[in-house]
Amino acid sequence: NKSHAPSFTLFVTARLHNNAEASGNLEGYDGLAGELQIRKYISPMKARSSKKGNVYHQGVYGAAYVQGGSYSGKFKGEYRTFDPTTGMHTNYVLYDYSESIGNWGLGFTIGYQKTLWQVIFLEAFIGGGIQFSDPIAMGLEPDDSYYNYVGITDPAYKGILPKIGLNIG
Repeated sequence: NKSHAPSFTLFVTARLHNNAEASGNLEGYDGLAGELQIRKYISPMKARSSKKGNVYHQGVYGAAYVQGGSYSGKFKGEYRTFDPTTGMHTNYVLYDYSESIGNWGLGFTIGYQKTLWQVIFLEAFIGGGIQFSDPIAMGLEPDDSYYNYVGITDPAYKGILPKIGLNIG
């Protein structure tokens, strides 16, 4: 905005990763997510000049955000279990289930913005927050802890979530 005062930013993200033909794909979720940020400039966007006389704007902001998403996926396949006493893979276990996940979270970021040629915005940010999720599965799920591991890129992740990125617009 022209006064370089607090502003709102809205992000919408689609995730298309569910591939029914990829056997063993346990991270295949489709979904839609959104994030709303309120930003306050710590160092307001100011016009500056380079040594060549080119004018650009740059500023530093702090932001608080809330985010939420809804995802779903269908998973079907088989895996082998490992018996540590014999050192052998013992039997095949089948799984066939669908899962729906809702997640939401909140946090903060600090970002740096700069314009290039007065038309392109570059933005780098770092921060973090906390994410909550509510997965609901129906069907025959894997019971092996390896297949039930949830990492920070998984929509079902619960916990402290780092946030780092680069936006170009």
